[in-house]
Amino acid sequence: MRKILIGLGVVIVLLVVAAFVVPMFIPTETYKAEIKERVRAATGREITIKGDLKFSILPTLGLKVNDVAFANAPGATTKNMATFKQLIVKLKAIPLISGDVEISQFELVEPVINLEVDKAGRPNWVFSKPAASGAAPAKKAPAAKPKTAKPAASKTAASGGGSGGGDLSKFKIGDVRLVKGSVSYIDRRTGERQLIQNANLTVSMAGVTSPLRVKGDLSWNKEAVTIDMRLDNPQAFSSGAGSPLRLSVRSSPVRLSLGGTAKGGKTIAFGGKLDIDVPSVRKLAAWTGNPIAMKGSGLGPLKLVANLGLSENRIALTKASIKLDKITANGDIAVATGGRVPNVTGKLDVPVLDLNPYVGGGGDAAPAGTGKAPATKPGKTKAAARPSGGGKGGWNRQPINTAALRTVNADLTLSAGGILYKKIKVDRGQLRVKLAGGRLEVQLQKLKLYGGSGGGIVVLDGRGKVATINQTFAVSKVQARPFLSAAAGFTDLSGLGSGKLKITGGGASQYAIVQSLNGNGSFVLRDGAIRGASLVGMICSFNPAQLMKGVGKGKETKFSEFNGQYTIRKGLLTVADYKNMQLKSPLMRLSAKGNSSLPARNLNFRIEPKIVGSCKGQGSTFAKKGVAVPLFLKGTWDNPRWGIDMAALLKMGPLGKGGLKGAEKSVKGLIKGIKPGAGGSKGEKSKLPGKDLKKSIGGILGGKKKK
Repeated sequence: MRKILIGLGVVIVLLVVAAFVVPMFIPTETYKAEIKERVRAATGREITIKGDLKFSILPTLGLKVNDVAFANAPGATTKNMATFKQLIVKLKAIPLISGDVEISQFELVEPVINLEVDKAGRPNWVFSKPAASGAAPAKKAPAAKPKTAKPAASKTAASGGGSGGGDLSKFKIGDVRLVKGSVSYIDRRTGERQLIQNANLTVSMAGVTSPLRVKGDLSWNKEAVTIDMRLDNPQAFSSGAGSPLRLSVRSSPVRLSLGGTAKGGKTIAFGGKLDIDVPSVRKLAAWTGNPIAMKGSGLGPLKLVANLGLSENRIALTKASIKLDKITANGDIAVATGGRVPNVTGKLDVPVLDLNPYVGGGGDAAPAGTGKAPATKPGKTKAAARPSGGGKGGWNRQPINTAALRTVNADLTLSAGGILYKKIKVDRGQLRVKLAGGRLEVQLQKLKLYGGSGGGIVVLDGRGKVATINQTFAVSKVQARPFLSAAAGFTDLSGLGSGKLKITGGGASQYAIVQSLNGNGSFVLRDGAIRGASLVGMICSFNPAQLMKGVGKGKETKFSEFNGQYTIRKGLLTVADYKNMQLKSPLMRLSAKGNSSLPARNLNFRIEPKIVGSCKGQGSTFAKKGVAVPLFLKGTWDNPRWGIDMAALLKMGPLGKGGLKGAEKSVKGLIKGIKPGAGGSKGEKSKLPGKDLKKSIGGILGGKKKK
């Protein structure tokens, strides 16, 4: 919008200059020729006056020009930079004697102004002087009279410029109107387009120390906009001393009010109060030609009240009160506009920072707990749009657009009383956000979560063809069950936990990044439990009919310590050795190894328990000898599946000694030690007596069944 205003100002000043650089007593055609040459000498462009050009002297000194066209820059999209149907300028004649300029009427009817920036970055409102040959035709025009009028014309133009601090003390505006104006803007480097239509503005100023008032309406990008501005003392503003300024802009996408002190001179400055009300940030961005493609439902209503400080290449908001969607914040923000992209710095205090509306919550994945796939239209399903992975959640395959990361640089510190990220809740924390050239670094500091503390650094680099991620995170003494439930949907593990994680990856989508992850981590939990399985009961009972009664809702395995170390290679989390994952409880020691595919969100672990206490009451002589039943843990993250590792069981001694006959002999000895009711609860008989158990195990071992 600033570029449009600059270009519009240049064109209007040019038209005023063209109206007054000619002498007053030369035939009309001579005027046209002189205007044409003067404009060409000043701009290098042609101006064409197809209609009449008329002067009046009394009662006012006036100029009326019809059907004028001003040529565009070479190679521009449109032939003319500006055209207008009619220009009417009337000056009071008597005040001119004393050097005063009083415009009784200035009316520009149906102007069409085309502003353009070419592919090399050259705007069409910046003019270059023509070659020396262009000066020769000027000598052919009458010399005496034009020269007498030229100084007066130059003075008038300078008085009207204002922005350069010219002498406005003898300048008055009566009735200035812009009728049905149209301004277009195109940047051929980016394809950005803006369009102002039906602009109707009135300007009034009784004197340079009297208020300058601008009122009117226009249509910008098909939205109606009303403008009301009042500058109390234009002369003080022009001199740089400062003048009270009030501005009101009203439209459907935004309402803006501004009140304070403005200073002109060489650079414009402002200090005062700013009030902005935006019903939807997304609609506002689309209206200004910068649509937001970010996922999520956020960037809706925005309200901002702050003290605004405006100077050259800097905008500062102090004591700002911001409300975006459901987020409220207070603090200071500054924007430096002198670089290639804006640079935002600041500090904000946020009671609760809810990030979910801005991260999309998993994109197309079904809401947690529904287990349902997103609805799609027949024939419109695309594999790239489907989340991947086992269980209710999944990883999004839609391409990640990192273009927004390159449109601004930032260094922000956010102190939050609470943070919500997907299902993870942080009671208190501080975020340091650094964004430069497409590289986003988020430092998580002083986090208080789930009874413990944490911190880390997340780096999302969007400078390359695909996004890369680098994450380091650590937690200490957090309640494991609510934390793991929120972070990964895993609810079957509790205890007081600490852990570290360091991963890197990259890809065009969330799923591709998870597939590429490499890193390592470790954890330790104390005084907790594994829900869904009573491993002690399962291990101490070798009765297949009783064994799986240790699995199910309400069952759990308590432990004093559970620790592990793991590596991640190309999305596969691996515990390579039994010594790398161990669980300790009063009755047993448990070691595990295996892997989990992060893209598929599955489990594939083998567990080797060893009884270290007494299994008395559990009904297994076999277990009392210190040998325990090996188990497996498979399935998905949200639906784990426990079972007996029969293949490993058959390889264990004493079953593994002496081949099949030795195994059968050992099984017979085992069966003799199992009495009816063994493995059942008190007073309950076994549903699988010794004879049936012999047949079952014989079948498992591959032996012949006896009739």
